[in-house]
Amino acid sequence: MFDSAFFMRKAQALLRFADVANDPAIADRMRDQAAHCRSQAEFLSDDAPNAEQPPCAVRQAEHCK
Repeated sequence: MFDSAFFMRKAQALLRFADVANDPAIADRMRDQAAHCRSQAEFLSDDAPNAEQPPCAVRQAEHCK
């Protein structure tokens, strides 16, 4: 399973590659991919506190028992 740190490192590597790429189209694509990696990292870091709690449907099912 990937964590937010993995996606942040990947985004940084993509941005470094975009800086040295000779082709503007490749550089733009790397920057787009870096933005996607950052959003994944933010999503995973937002989910981290909720990982300790069971999903809502499970909590409701337990409450109904």
